[in-house]
Amino acid sequence: MTESEQTIYKAIGILRYSRGSYAAAANSLERHLLENGHAAFEPWLELAWSHLKRRNYANALKYAREAAERVPDHPKVMRIEAAARYALGEKPNGIAILEGQIDRGAEQTFRLAVMKSGTGEDEQAIALARTALEQRDNLWIAWRLIGEIELRRERYDAAATAFFKALAIEPDDDRNRNGVVASLDALGRVMEAEDYRD
Repeated sequence: MTESEQTIYKAIGILRYSRGSYAAAANSLERHLLENGHAAFEPWLELAWSHLKRRNYANALKYAREAAERVPDHPKVMRIEAAARYALGEKPNGIAILEGQIDRGAEQTFRLAVMKSGTGEDEQAIALARTALEQRDNLWIAWRLIGEIELRRERYDAAATAFFKALAIEPDDDRNRNGVVASLDALGRVMEAEDYRD
């Protein structure tokens, strides 16, 4: 293994498995790739991912494109590109990328549901969240999304049901508990809501 490869894989290891020196490892990898170039796919993918995690969406998109030049249509690259485009205000483009993925897992289906909710497409968001729950029945955050949408639409019974399901799976989440309280209060079930207040 060359010294260049050692530098790259050391940085990738730090990016994947550490907390403290994450930013330094990402910066080191970026500097190394820009100075020396590298034909492999994985370093560019890791660099794109590191920028997405740090909410540097323009660079995440830039490096995702570098990775895509090496391995076109890779699912991880497409997820990074979709999230970055969505965050940069290109919501329809981000959604279109995720919709184009044939083999979406529960998490990707849920992310698409969140994106649809963010553009006001509530019916599609609920349908996607339910699909994610069919793929993974303990994805409590999908129940919470359904509850939040139903609460916003003033469908309080449906909201309460969804929040209760989220709370049953993840009882320590304050937003689940607050959703139950808000739904029950809206239904006039104030005494029942008291049991869930902090």
